[in-house]
Amino acid sequence: MSEKSVVFVTGASSGFGRLIVEAVARRGHTAIAGMRDPQGKNAQAASELGRVAKDEKLPIHVVPLDVTSADSANAAAKAAATKAGRIDALINNAGIACFGITEAFTDEQVAEQFNTNVFGAVRMNRAVLPYMRGSGRGLIVQISTSIGRSPMPFMGIYGATKAAAEVLAEEARYTLAPLGIDSVILQAGIYPTPMQQKMAQPADGARIQGYGPLFPVMEQMGKAMQYMLSSKPDPQEVADAVVKLLEAAPGTRPLRTMVGATHPNGVRELNEATDGVIRGFYPMMGIGNLLQFRNGK
Repeated sequence: MSEKSVVFVTGASSGFGRLIVEAVARRGHTAIAGMRDPQGKNAQAASELGRVAKDEKLPIHVVPLDVTSADSANAAAKAAATKAGRIDALINNAGIACFGITEAFTDEQVAEQFNTNVFGAVRMNRAVLPYMRGSGRGLIVQISTSIGRSPMPFMGIYGATKAAAEVLAEEARYTLAPLGIDSVILQAGIYPTPMQQKMAQPADGARIQGYGPLFPVMEQMGKAMQYMLSSKPDPQEVADAVVKLLEAAPGTRPLRTMVGATHPNGVRELNEATDGVIRGFYPMMGIGNLLQFRNGK
């Protein structure tokens, strides 16, 4: 998109979302910052973005958004399109994480993870796609992580949500490209963001006790993550990568973009291996012509 775009960013109150909003706005694009309860819980975040917009004369607009509600997603998309005239790009960034013994998470906790990370993206896609299809162009960026490709102990639920979100984003690659809409995945490494500090813990304490021998493993994982963060990876890298994808020519954007130096060894090769599987399978299904949309030129 060489011309200036209208970019809807979910989960814009902090972390990657906040950085993405400011990064795209500073490039002259109109940024729609979707966040929960901007008049209450996130009033400070909304006020700070408003102050940045005023001080730097940036095109930033905050809209209320709860991705766990279809009504909220539809209302936010309508408000964005009314305010800016259209929606050119959607950054599916809103997400939550959890860490702990999988058995000890309750049904409600697991449902909350999927409702936000997976169904939230589905709701947002449904909310914005009519506007993109109407204009015959668009971009959807799914913020993901290599944990969705490389399962880790104690992060199975979170990893499963990212794996599901990637499958949906990749499927959309083929069904939306003929309509002029790019669907891409940005796999971020480990960065110091508020989400890491808010990771949900298992609610069923009685179940946890049965895993006593694994407690040292959990402790070691925690130390390893802190070690990786000790190099102070800059989350601005993710925002800059989003800007690069946004400003690339339609049809040239790669399906997956990896950002950061903390990805497990082999994830890039796993992505490439998946590419080989798809290239062999699609012709067998008679849809080999869709492979032209798999990777940007």
